[in-house]
This record gives sequence, C-alpha cells and structure tokens, in this order.
Amino acid sequence: LNAFLISYTVLQVPGAVAGQWLGPRAALAIIGLVTAAAACATALVPAGHAGALVFAQLLVARCLLGVAQAALVPVATGAIQVWYPTGRW
Repeated sequence: LNAFLISYTVLQVPGAVAGQWLGPRAALAIIGLVTAAAACATALVPAGHAGALVFAQLLVARCLLGVAQAALVPVATGAIQVWYPTGRW
C-alpha cells in the first residue's frame, strides 16, 4: 500500500502537467491503459515465484499503479472544466 501511496502523492502534480500537455482525451486513454496493465501485473505476480522476487514484483506493480492513478483526478477535473464551462449551463 505504501508503494502506491508514495508514487501517487509524488507524481500527482507532474501527472497534472503532463495531462495538460497531452490533452484530456489522450491522457485519460493512457491512464486507463497503464492502470489496466498495472492491475494485470499485480494479479500475475505470485505465479510461480517466491520470496524477495515476489516482493520486488509487487513493489514495481503497485508503484506503476500509483503512477497511473496520480494524474487521474487532475486530468478528469480539467476535462470537466473544459467540456462543461460554467458560463454555458
């Protein structure tokens, strides 16, 4: 859990900047693909390994999930702000 939390917290602002640079559609698509890959990697880790190798693989998978999820809230908020402007309700 801490690997996710640390990578999520540290990369939230850089993820938001990258999301602004890429645009919300591309950024949300990339976030979805990386999240799916990290979730699959987490599920596939214990297949036949033991000990420190499992720990290292889970650490990498959880860090990757944190990296992917870090930009989700800022990019989604920016997309809502652009797609549904306040003055045009």
